[in-house]
Amino acid sequence: MHMAKAGERWDDNLCAEHDGSVPNMSLWTRPLSDIVEFNDVIHADATNFLAIPHSTIFGKLGRLLPLPISDFRALEHFAIRKISDGAQHGIIFVNGFLSEAETDTCDWTGSTKQYFEKATCYHLDWEATRHLKNALPEALASAFVSIANSHILFAGANIAASWHLSMKNAEVAGRLLASAILRTPDWSFTLAGHSLGARVIHFALVELAKHGSKRIENAYLLGAAVGGGGKDDDCWRQAANAVRGKIFNCFSSEDSTLAMLYRGANVMVSRPAGYSGIHLEHAQVINVDCSDFVKAHTLWKSKFGEIIRRLEH
Repeated sequence: MHMAKAGERWDDNLCAEHDGSVPNMSLWTRPLSDIVEFNDVIHADATNFLAIPHSTIFGKLGRLLPLPISDFRALEHFAIRKISDGAQHGIIFVNGFLSEAETDTCDWTGSTKQYFEKATCYHLDWEATRHLKNALPEALASAFVSIANSHILFAGANIAASWHLSMKNAEVAGRLLASAILRTPDWSFTLAGHSLGARVIHFALVELAKHGSKRIENAYLLGAAVGGGGKDDDCWRQAANAVRGKIFNCFSSEDSTLAMLYRGANVMVSRPAGYSGIHLEHAQVINVDCSDFVKAHTLWKSKFGEIIRRLEH
């Protein structure tokens, strides 16, 4: 057993797991009774965990945390927060684009409570990157353009680079979310995400599918900042394998902010699913055109209740 010096004398020893020099591996192997317990897993020994060399962490632990340790370091904040108690089916809301770390969930729950009244509600708090928030004022000051007689935000070089990093961190958050879901075997979940939050969900679904998990009832993607073109068909086909019901991709051709930011960060070679839909034709992937009532990127969550009403009819 690896022993570590705890005091001035070498005979005052504790095992490395208990003195904190290596993480408690039992946290990574036991099932969770509630998904919020995953916060303890990733934060209990966070400092020492991140100090472990990449070669050490991949082995058994690598299968439990399915992402490179360098990516884990890049994610500045990740926590699953319970909003309300209910049945052993949870709905997880995920914010995006400058609101991913907000703690107020009224915009999600206000118009949808009747549809998820029996579910336990959660919010995934995560931070895409503080650099995106720092870059935004500069972009606003210098890059305001007019297209089709309506002013929209132009993604200049600085904000485009930050948005690109945010998209990468959304992938990391998605894989962590998948890990948390995999660790709660007695639960099923519904997922709802906006903008980069929808991207988090997309990559969570892809990761869950890799593990053969099919405990997601439905996924609602609002203004999704993830590719929807023909080259993305395989990823969407894989994501669909993780859901029992449907992936509802809610898009709006009026969401010009999403179009400019996403395509600017991807050098205009990829089109966002939240702007023009998903190319793949699949029984479990449903495009929902919301262009007639969602006219801006910031309006998606306030329209979620109306979206569900339309889907029910």
